[in-house]
Amino acid sequence: MGYLEIAFIAVWIMFAVIGVIRGYPRELGVTAMLLIALFVTEFIEERYQAFANRALAYFVGSDATAQLTARMLLYCGFLIVIAYIAYEGDTLVFRGKRGKLAFDLGNGILNGYLFVGSLWYYLNSANYPLLGRSGDLSPLNQAIIRFLPPAVFTWQYLIVLVILLILARFWK
Repeated sequence: MGYLEIAFIAVWIMFAVIGVIRGYPRELGVTAMLLIALFVTEFIEERYQAFANRALAYFVGSDATAQLTARMLLYCGFLIVIAYIAYEGDTLVFRGKRGKLAFDLGNGILNGYLFVGSLWYYLNSANYPLLGRSGDLSPLNQAIIRFLPPAVFTWQYLIVLVILLILARFWK
């Protein structure tokens, strides 16, 4: 296991601990926000890729590596901003009582998977430009990459999940 895997797993564990501390009613709001952020990036990637490519070419030039790096920075930055906003205050709190450890821990693990997994996916899609890594991925890394959120969920599934979460929030 390389340092990259250890770093991402450590952050994922941190999200699990945060889930236990905050409780699942507040963590479900973060889950909804992370799913919305993933929906936006996946929707842009699929539906507006030509426009995004032209915009990136205008700002960073025609170099494919520079465009991949810029796209990765935009997507990761967007996800980080959304996660920060979601964790900063009471954005969307669901009904329920804290103290159900399995729900708290499970939702923290889910949020870690959505956040860390998406960052990992975007870094991998640009060949880890900020880390100076490419081509020397461990077998564990190669196996995990196939199961990261943007690789698993298309924007259609993400919007359905967001709608279901929003409906669950307001269901009486």
